[in-house]
Amino acid sequence: DLLKMTEPGTPLSVQTKALLAISCLVRGNANALARFTELDGYTAPLNCALSKDKKLRCKALFFISSICLDDPSGQCERFHKENLHGQLFNRLETEAELPEDTSLVHTLRIIDLIAGQFPERTFPGNAEEILSEILRKLGSCKDQREEEVKLCSRVLQKKQRCCCREMISVLLYVYCAEFVLPC
Repeated sequence: DLLKMTEPGTPLSVQTKALLAISCLVRGNANALARFTELDGYTAPLNCALSKDKKLRCKALFFISSICLDDPSGQCERFHKENLHGQLFNRLETEAELPEDTSLVHTLRIIDLIAGQFPERTFPGNAEEILSEILRKLGSCKDQREEEVKLCSRVLQKKQRCCCREMISVLLYVYCAEFVLPC
């Protein structure tokens, strides 16, 4: 069973090949995605996305971002429930250096897709600082990493719009409580 081959404790080469096989079978294939969902296969890419092995992590992030792009409302909801966005923000916060592989693109794309579906429940309190720091680090190589800059900027804008909506909601609540509904 391919899903079992991705479990932690399995040799990394086996995990990587099993995840690659699952990814190739599921991406762009509605029937395979339905079967993957029936088998609750989401644990496999989630565990791999949090792996310390860069190659395995990058493949898992690519797979997750691909299926989220194929079906944003359904897939993003599933990964949102698993708090993948929170775990990805934690990883972004703790990494001192920008990854040289494509994992940053996939990480930002996943956060962007989840934020598009669940803007009010995606961002941790320090998201703006994390994203601003990534943009600062990307500043010196923004020509070579244009996609990361665009994605990071877009996610940061979503975070800022989310904060504005929250402030408006609070102000409306206070206004209604004081002026519309007097004691």
